[in-house]
Amino acid sequence: MSSIKKHMSFFFVKGRLLDIAIFSIICISIFLRLIWFVILLLLIVLIYKITSRLLNFIKNKCIAKILRLSFAFVFILIVSSSMKLFFIDIYKVPSTSMEDTLYTGDIIILNKIAYGPKLPRNAYDIPLINILFYLYDHRLESINDEWWPYLRMSGISEIKKGDIVVFQMSKKFSLVKRCIAISGDTLSITKGKIYVNNIEYNDPKSVKNKYILKVKGQGNIYKYANGLNLRTDLNKNGDSFNYFEGNLSKSQKLKILKLPEIMSIEKYQDTFTKNKNLFFRNDNLSWTMDKMGPFVIPKRNMTISLNMYNYQLCVLLFLYFEFLGAAWVFF
Repeated sequence: MSSIKKHMSFFFVKGRLLDIAIFSIICISIFLRLIWFVILLLLIVLIYKITSRLLNFIKNKCIAKILRLSFAFVFILIVSSSMKLFFIDIYKVPSTSMEDTLYTGDIIILNKIAYGPKLPRNAYDIPLINILFYLYDHRLESINDEWWPYLRMSGISEIKKGDIVVFQMSKKFSLVKRCIAISGDTLSITKGKIYVNNIEYNDPKSVKNKYILKVKGQGNIYKYANGLNLRTDLNKNGDSFNYFEGNLSKSQKLKILKLPEIMSIEKYQDTFTKNKNLFFRNDNLSWTMDKMGPFVIPKRNMTISLNMYNYQLCVLLFLYFEFLGAAWVFF
């Protein structure tokens, strides 16, 4: 009898602790204004408790065991799908643009609670369920279709300058970038220097820029550079014997300047060509990656008088992101 009482006491305490933990999470979520999370948590707990009670009424032990295992499997799928959809996700860094902060191929865990999770636009966005739709013969034709309107749930913070974010361009392609300006800011780039609201943006030390190096001798530059352990490549610039190029951070640039083989080092300046592939495009202004703006980043409820200048400037922004109510610029 005492053994039975001990077991009952253990499960009672365990159940009370779980209820206290759930109640604490709900209180914290309400404080953070994550009402959608409170509803989701209550829904999952309700499904679990109701189903568990119903299974207790089944007298056939074999059937009850099969149903419990089936319910446990389905419940795990629901919880894991909810975690990926609303809380965390895993991405792979696709390019070198974030070196030395992140490197190509790095695996990163995305915190969706930070800015709030974006709800699925179609069934291909729903984890696990999308497996069934990927079996559809014409999936490539419908994978980017928007079945449901855009909706983002609330998060615990707003996007800030300097934040590193994952920006999903399509179902198969995502970018990892650093935010340098937010809605309402005025952005310009002059001689490769970024200005936000007329104040020069101070790049983090890890940010790399492309430089052109003039050297005394081609052979020795590799020997000296390897000795510095720069963790970057120096390549010949065109057919010239004395010129090299490389993507360097501030610290790497200072190290290279001390080499006896270096005659000069200059930051690369992009040149203008027609039909240049810029997101903010205006051929009449001869903009480049290093000379652009100024322009105002659209903000929710902002009124913009359309003319030939800002129409060309923001046409892609209006087409793809106007419905978001806000915009950001990433580099």
